[in-house]
Amino acid sequence: MTTTTKKREPDKAALASDIAEGAALAESKAAAVTTTTTTEKVTEPVTEPEIQQDIPQENTEDTQQDEPVEPEYYSPDGASQMTLDLLDYVNPLREKYGLKPLRASGQLDECLQKSLYQMDDYCQGIGNVYEHLSEVGLPNNSKIRQFTANNSCVSDYDEAYTELFTWLKNNASFGLSYGDNLINGLEDYTYLGVCFFHDDIVQERKDHMWNDPDNDEYESMPLYQCYVYVMK
Repeated sequence: MTTTTKKREPDKAALASDIAEGAALAESKAAAVTTTTTTEKVTEPVTEPEIQQDIPQENTEDTQQDEPVEPEYYSPDGASQMTLDLLDYVNPLREKYGLKPLRASGQLDECLQKSLYQMDDYCQGIGNVYEHLSEVGLPNNSKIRQFTANNSCVSDYDEAYTELFTWLKNNASFGLSYGDNLINGLEDYTYLGVCFFHDDIVQERKDHMWNDPDNDEYESMPLYQCYVYVMK
């Protein structure tokens, strides 16, 4: 006789209870993990403070005080073209002798121009330059003297300029005073000025003269003049 054993049916109520407890436990752990994650403090990287090195700065005030301050009358503004041309010629030669270059001064050239006067009924010349120092901004203790002078009888400006400038170059080593030399001398002078001008007095005389080929005076009248001065 065969005995059949019936399989015991599981308790469905108990099984449902276990499943419910397991789900609740899982939700509790998940909540705990979420809370821990959201409340965990985020640590930001710490930036090291930048170390600034103290770099010594140059004392510009002391440097500027040590450098010689050029006076206002050093400015070449207003200097005549013949002054600039003559300096371009003599300064490279002076450097070969180890001498300091001479400089242009617009105030010196203006002073020479203001010093022009009618010497007599025949021509113009340069008078007392010291009377005009304050007018042009030169100091009262300036020392100015004539180096040389010459004139030209030609009537054309460019021709007269070329003639006189060529003469100045050829005679730069020979001044009116013994030993004067623009190329290898005048070490104690700093500035050079040239006054090149058309002589209106001579022109007026010439306009009233009888132009005759045999009139030597008419052809030999100096219409242009140039004066060279140095200053310290």
